[in-house]
Amino acid sequence: MHIEPKRVRTLRENKGWSPEALAGRTSKLKGEDGRSLAISAKTIRRLECSDNHKPRANTLCSLARALGVESGVLTGELPMPSERKQEGSKPSVQISALIRSRYRLAYALIKRRYGVPASALIEMAPLLFTLLAEDSLRQRREHLTRIRAAIAELRGQHDAAGRLAYALGAYRAEDIADGEEASIEAGDVFGRMVPEASYEAESNFDATNPFADYLKDLADKLEVAEKVRVDEGTAYADAPDGFPEYVVCGADLDLIVASSDRARFGLEQGHVHLADVPDELLNHEATAERIRWIEERVPESEWSRWTSMIASFDLDLTLDSGAAQ
Repeated sequence: MHIEPKRVRTLRENKGWSPEALAGRTSKLKGEDGRSLAISAKTIRRLECSDNHKPRANTLCSLARALGVESGVLTGELPMPSERKQEGSKPSVQISALIRSRYRLAYALIKRRYGVPASALIEMAPLLFTLLAEDSLRQRREHLTRIRAAIAELRGQHDAAGRLAYALGAYRAEDIADGEEASIEAGDVFGRMVPEASYEAESNFDATNPFADYLKDLADKLEVAEKVRVDEGTAYADAPDGFPEYVVCGADLDLIVASSDRARFGLEQGHVHLADVPDELLNHEATAERIRWIEERVPESEWSRWTSMIASFDLDLTLDSGAAQ
């Protein structure tokens, strides 16, 4: 009996499970004789890394049941579920076609670092966004409480000093606080409902919003810039409307591309997909071979166009700097 390691790993990752999670599911299974069909995470890792093992029939049965496939799928006698023809099923949306290349790369880097596939992240995105959105609104409520306390203090100073200027400041601040409260209660995470009067005259709303500020503050507090960095504002962000630009697993990408701008360009622009890079080239010892492999797959015409554009941009900056001086 032979189990194909790659199939076990692929099926597990497609479900977004770690070896420990898969082991936990096997622990709930029992055979016909009532005995436990539990498999340890250590055994699962061993099965995924080598095809020299000859597992017992119970092991094959347990893995197949936990993964929701027939035993023949794990042994290679039957095709993988994704390879089977889905008769009568509705066509699914090709999510990857809707996501820009640099963000598809982010999914690949996350899978490489945390072992969570893109399919699981996409399905969990509504939960993760809702949690972040509600926490940002909670934080704004706390700020609003402090603002109203300050307004009350401002009015108290006016009553004590009898000066009209204090009252005018209190009334204007209260109008702003009312606008912020209405925005929060409406779930307006980007603050688009907040009156323009709430911002300084020279400020640009497109350059910032409460949710973008919240995400940047959260990333800064975590102090893990090598894993996640959120840029300030949204005016020039290459991200969905209302969201800040970000970089995840930046240090991992730096290690993969080393000092090669062409390799970075190839991965970020989608000319090369990280999943297509052979496993043996992702080792640290194979850096030179990996870079060469990636660079060879970047079309010369695209690379030339990109370098020309960057050179032109740098020249414009130089000229602007000279004119300013």
